Amino acid sequence: RVAGGACHGHYAPADVLLRSRFALCLRGDIPTSARPYDAIRYGSIPLLVSDNIWRTGLPFQCWVPWALLVAQISEASFQRDAAAALRNAMRLPHAAEARMRELIAHFGRDVLWRHPQSRVAENVLLAARRWQLRRRGEAACCPIEDAVSDILS
Repeated sequence: RVAGGACHGHYAPADVLLRSRFALCLRGDIPTSARPYDAIRYGSIPLLVSDNIWRTGLPFQCWVPWALLVAQISEASFQRDAAAALRNAMRLPHAAEARMRELIAHFGRDVLWRHPQSRVAENVLLAARRWQLRRRGEAACCPIEDAVSDILS
């Protein structure tokens, strides 16, 4: 509904995201937001507009290859020209977009509590163990970082 030039009301994410290629996930007033998880739940590619999301807002970065699941726009380019920034970010080759969707489907259970085969509880425990080991100065395995290091070496 529109009243006085502003939109307000409620919508169900499924109504929109099931039909969307991308889901705009703007930085909020706190580091975390349900927007990327709603996108993943309904198969849309999260389009992140948050420069600090990698430090504070995406869990399980050692197990979930977020950079391969999301597209990102810098806050500065979005503020400068939002329409152009969105067009550029959504200009993905068909094969790349299809691969992102495959990875979203595969890793959804690692980040969605309500996924029928959710691994979020296990990932919380793994992350806590990793944090504990690092705090004691011991090596703490990070499978994604380790795999990238192996490929690059």
